[in-house]
Amino acid sequence: MSSFFQIFYAPSLVFTRVKERGSWAAPLVLSALITMIAAYFITHAIGMENLTRRFFDEHPSYAQRMSPAQLQQAIEASGSPTRIAMSAGSVGIVTVISMLVIALVVMLLLSVMDRKPGFTRMLGTVAWSGFPFTVVGVLMAGLILMLSADKAELDPTTLVATNIAAFLDKNSTGKFAYSLARSFDLLAIGQMLLLSYGISKVVGVSFSRAFMLVVVLWLLWVLLRAGAAAAFGF
Repeated sequence: MSSFFQIFYAPSLVFTRVKERGSWAAPLVLSALITMIAAYFITHAIGMENLTRRFFDEHPSYAQRMSPAQLQQAIEASGSPTRIAMSAGSVGIVTVISMLVIALVVMLLLSVMDRKPGFTRMLGTVAWSGFPFTVVGVLMAGLILMLSADKAELDPTTLVATNIAAFLDKNSTGKFAYSLARSFDLLAIGQMLLLSYGISKVVGVSFSRAFMLVVVLWLLWVLLRAGAAAAFGF
């Protein structure tokens, strides 16, 4: 239990325990639960129907495939409690899968560098490095929702204005550029720094080498996501 507090002010103690025990389950499960609950309340506050309507407005090619009646039916159906719960649940699942993938990729790259931390230790490093930023992001999002006068106009992707995209006009900015702007996020940069620090402590490589590894992976992900946004409009 103390690790959940120490990761904020004494991360070296937490990563030392990860190195010794390979603890990963608690931060992974709690991070997934936090993001899932936050996604549910954010979606409920903004309104799933508003988000669906905005999606069709931003992607007219999808709306054109439906008749006006079908379009309205799809918008209304998206606001059902079941759909909102399923959407929130998918966020939790994506959180878990993303941590598993990151841990696996980092472990494989470290093995090329003749370092073999083991999957559980790497997963624990990834999960613990992401936990504090999940908490901070959710708290900031909750504060914005409380203070916002018109919640229906909020955009969940830029709800917490820690990335460049929050200051751009989504409709007039190209998909590729907008995706890049979303990626340059203060919380994401902080998480990369903590992950690099965790890798250096658990694996025994220098912080600079760990940071270089994390940055390269992040840049690849940023370019892949921006390319997908430009190609498919998301």
